[in-house]
Amino acid sequence: MDPRKKDRYYERAKKEGYLARSVFKLEEIDQKYKILRQGHRILDLGASPGSWMQYAIGRVGPQGLVVGIDKSPIQVSPGPGVECLQADILAFDFEGWVKERGAFHAVLSDVAPKTTGQRDRDHAASLELCEMARSVAMRALKKGGAFVCKMYQGDHTKAFLEGLKPHFEMVKIQKPDASRSESKEIFYVALGFLDS
Repeated sequence: MDPRKKDRYYERAKKEGYLARSVFKLEEIDQKYKILRQGHRILDLGASPGSWMQYAIGRVGPQGLVVGIDKSPIQVSPGPGVECLQADILAFDFEGWVKERGAFHAVLSDVAPKTTGQRDRDHAASLELCEMARSVAMRALKKGGAFVCKMYQGDHTKAFLEGLKPHFEMVKIQKPDASRSESKEIFYVALGFLDS
């Protein structure tokens, strides 16, 4: 275990039974913007190991639905209102799937590429995943819905933000306290989906 990972968020996640410290990034965003509510339908892209799903399940309650998808196994037990799909999000037929399943109140993406340490390369790989997540959100969101997406910062950070603005009432960039100070990650928070 990298000693940097054994920080207060790591210890808190372990104590509270969450699968990863990243849960507190979503918690902070949700507490600020009130994205997840009782009865909501949530789609979590790149959900493994499942900490964001764990948090979302608690927020939407028994009347809600949380669906996670990842090519790696998700360590959350499926059950009423909880579904885990093992699939490559870059190849998955979201359009047909959403037509069958219905739209979602929020699309969440904590997807990240394997980092190389080369800032431009990592940003480009992250941008590709963000563009995929945005494409899914355009197909999957209900009117008024929310989109949360992680990106490694770089030359296209602002352009991606501008690309979201025509489709949402409000778009913000956040760097939660739980993000490590050395991390280049930021989160786009887009609220009030207008149209695709």
